[in-house]
Amino acid sequence: MKRRTKQNVGAWPNMRDDTLKAIADELARARKKHPHKGEHIELLINYAAEMFTAFERHSAGKGMAAHAYACAAAVAAMAIRCMEEGDDRFTYSGNRQDAPKFELTP
Repeated sequence: MKRRTKQNVGAWPNMRDDTLKAIADELARARKKHPHKGEHIELLINYAAEMFTAFERHSAGKGMAAHAYACAAAVAAMAIRCMEEGDDRFTYSGNRQDAPKFELTP
C-alpha cells in the first residue's frame, strides 16, 4: 500500500461524516458485545457474504437499502478489528498501541 505523504493524514478525506459515524457506532457496539479477541477474519468473511446477499436482494427489489448499508458498516467495523486486534489463529496481533479516545463532533 502506498503511503500518502502530501495529505493531512489526520483528516478523513473523501469519507462522509455519517458513514464514519455508522462504522464507529458499529465498532463500539461490536466491541461491547464481544470484547475479546477471536477469529475476526472468519467473521469478516461471513459478514462480507451477508453484505453481498443484501446487495443482491436490494438490486432485485427484495431487500432494503438500510439493511445493505448496515451490513457494509459491519464489514468495515470487522475489518478495523482485524487491523487493530488481529486474529487468534495468526501471528499478526494488530496494532498494540492504546486506542485514542474517539468522539465525533458535529
